[in-house]
Amino acid sequence: AIEGSSDTAVDKKPLIMGCYGIGLTRLMAASVEILTSKDSNNIRWPKRIVPYQVAILPPKKGSPEETVGNEKTLGRLLKLDNNEWFVDDRTELTIGYRLKDCEKMCIPIVIAFEKRATKQNLCEVIDVYNNRTEYLSYEETLKFIQNYYSLFC
Repeated sequence: AIEGSSDTAVDKKPLIMGCYGIGLTRLMAASVEILTSKDSNNIRWPKRIVPYQVAILPPKKGSPEETVGNEKTLGRLLKLDNNEWFVDDRTELTIGYRLKDCEKMCIPIVIAFEKRATKQNLCEVIDVYNNRTEYLSYEETLKFIQNYYSLFC
């Protein structure tokens, strides 16, 4: 213990220190505690403070999903205003492995170019927070993302 004191004109008094503000760490811990499900190991941030809103997972390098149509769709998505998007360009890894990493990073929306979706030239749109997956065309994917941003951002 520190034996600090303050000198007054009459006698020495022990120092008392305290912090009574809400504090950033308390606020962050409370928001995570409220949103994180007890049966999940993944943290869920409030959508307004999550580090990235959307993740894009390109196909694995050398896979059949790496087709010209998907490259065009991927290119069009990347040209959008995506300053809150995360592109996982570790294409040597599988989609599933990268999806698990996105869940660990608390990214609420993941757009993946996986086998079932790419056969029909669709995007797999995964709503991680609501545990929902949809297979959407490029235009429908844009509408989904615009709707998401209008609700939460």
